[in-house]
Amino acid sequence: MLKTRLSSFDVKILVNEIDQLVKGSIISNIYQSNSTFIVKIHTREGRKDLILEPPYRFNLTKYEYEKPTMPPNLCRALRKRLRQGRIEEVVQVNDDRIISIKIRRSSNVHYLVLELIREGNLLLLDENKEIELVLNPARMRDRIILPRAKYVPPPKSYVDVLKNSPEEILRYMKDGRGELIRNMVVRLGIPSEIAEEICFRCNIDKKKEVKSIDLSEIVDIIDMYHKLLDEAIRGRKGYIFIKDEHYISFAPIRLLHLEEQGISVKEYLSFNEAIDEYFIRVMLRAKKEKGQEKLERKKEKILREIQECKKRLDEYTRLAKRYREMADLVFVRLNLVNFLLEKVRELKELYRSWKDVEEVIKKDGKLAGYIRGIMPSESKIILIIDRYEVPLNLMRSAQENAGRFYELSKEYERKVRRIHEVLEEKERELEELLKEEVVEEKKPTLRRKLRWFEKFHWFITSNGHVVIGGKDFKQNELIVRRYLADNDLFFHADIHGAPVVVLKVDGEEISEDEIYEAAQFAAAYSRAWKLGMSAIDVYWVKGNQVSKSPPSGEYLPKGAFMVRGKRNYIRNVPLILGIGLSPSDEALIISGPPSIIKKECILWVEIVPGSMSKSEVAKLIYKFFIDNVGEELRQMLSEVKMDHIMSLIPGSSFIVRKGKRGD
Repeated sequence: MLKTRLSSFDVKILVNEIDQLVKGSIISNIYQSNSTFIVKIHTREGRKDLILEPPYRFNLTKYEYEKPTMPPNLCRALRKRLRQGRIEEVVQVNDDRIISIKIRRSSNVHYLVLELIREGNLLLLDENKEIELVLNPARMRDRIILPRAKYVPPPKSYVDVLKNSPEEILRYMKDGRGELIRNMVVRLGIPSEIAEEICFRCNIDKKKEVKSIDLSEIVDIIDMYHKLLDEAIRGRKGYIFIKDEHYISFAPIRLLHLEEQGISVKEYLSFNEAIDEYFIRVMLRAKKEKGQEKLERKKEKILREIQECKKRLDEYTRLAKRYREMADLVFVRLNLVNFLLEKVRELKELYRSWKDVEEVIKKDGKLAGYIRGIMPSESKIILIIDRYEVPLNLMRSAQENAGRFYELSKEYERKVRRIHEVLEEKERELEELLKEEVVEEKKPTLRRKLRWFEKFHWFITSNGHVVIGGKDFKQNELIVRRYLADNDLFFHADIHGAPVVVLKVDGEEISEDEIYEAAQFAAAYSRAWKLGMSAIDVYWVKGNQVSKSPPSGEYLPKGAFMVRGKRNYIRNVPLILGIGLSPSDEALIISGPPSIIKKECILWVEIVPGSMSKSEVAKLIYKFFIDNVGEELRQMLSEVKMDHIMSLIPGSSFIVRKGKRGD
């Protein structure tokens, strides 16, 4: 049976693992798609995404999931309260499938509670454990899950194996009924796969009657539970179990009872990693199966429609033929039919009552031979002509009745033609559908680990040196404080509102070309671009000439700095920037001085200050790249977000040149 959610045993191990990874992390954003929440956090090891998906899972993911652009109301409320909050601890509540994340933002404390029980839930509690926000509000017999109510976890319905004595557990188990395995799950709260493993490793018959269990077996069960728990905590591994190439289960320990059945096992370096991989694969498989079901339903619908069309076709063909035959019969016996119609009308005029008319007809052998019956409510008689029953309207002549039959025959012939068209159309649809194949959805892309300089504007010089530039005043501050060494070169456009740009020297000689490249970069990302200027002066100094310490009695605002000594100016540096496609670089699409971009990239554009918005220019750049590459690169480009290209563009621009490497 496919495992679809974490057990209490899984939660116990995973909480221990994740707490160590995220403690002290800062929450930078929260996203919500249906009932799945992604908490974007910054840890000591860099950015991570924490997935909270009630009632299924809770894990850190290395994959880049699609995030909705418009957050729902609950997501907005969570952002308002938790962004920039620090995670202090992650704990399991009541040894159950409930996780509590303690978050502190300045003096405010919140608890983000994920319930993986029943249909699942996500709650935000204040420091007094009162509910502020809730995904699924509910009023239950044993607790209330509504805003402003005190949060109470569900009561335990089992005896805790870790806290009760063997004698107490034995007494409680003896009150049970049925098989041992079922009572281990229900009465001791041991997850089914762990209960199976305990019985397997202890060589206890899982199907034995629970009332026949003795104290020694209870001791063995408790000891083995402790052993498995210790094995999971110490092992720090994760395992996925695979049957017929499908993932069917996961656990923080090896499940020998599954391996005994020939089920293969795949080991991972951590339990979190195993869960991440498992749910990705299971999610894709579920989507494929859902797509297959949708295809089958569509096929069944078309087959039903085809069947209905054939049924109608037979019926309409029969009616078209029948009406034409009746019309022909009436025309062949026109005088007789007119006589009979007139005779019945005369009798009705004479006797007034249809009952009397019918009596007269029955007594008249000649009339009775032709007239089978009268339908007074419809003003019709049924004649027998050459052994065929023909219903005729008494208010019409024989010619008019025959004409009406011809009209009806033509009407049904038109319907037959239309049904033929519909049938052919449905058969074509079915043929196309049978060719269709549900393609398995692409796995979400692995989140690429950014290089240290990629959080800034950056490029690599012609001689291989890294150049970084601040995106805002905070990054300017960070670059000067943390990344500017004494021998590095510091660049700044001669205008207020320019980024700090640093050329990392690393003890090597720097060429004049590299200095000019860095100056171009500093000019392009300065406020001069937004002002629509065509050129700007740029100066450079050594790192030891730049200080964050102001002269005595003065104050330096955040992002500002002091430059002492001589400044080396490069006059009239043109504002022009290259953006290119470089398959050899991890970032794929990069920016920099045109000379560098033309050399490093297979496709490139040059932009200058202009009137087109960043989004318009980004779309044009992306289209130029996607239209001029093969399938493999096109696939890689499909994973590039438009935001990335827009982040490379300094402001409103024009594309002045496009080209390929070597142009």
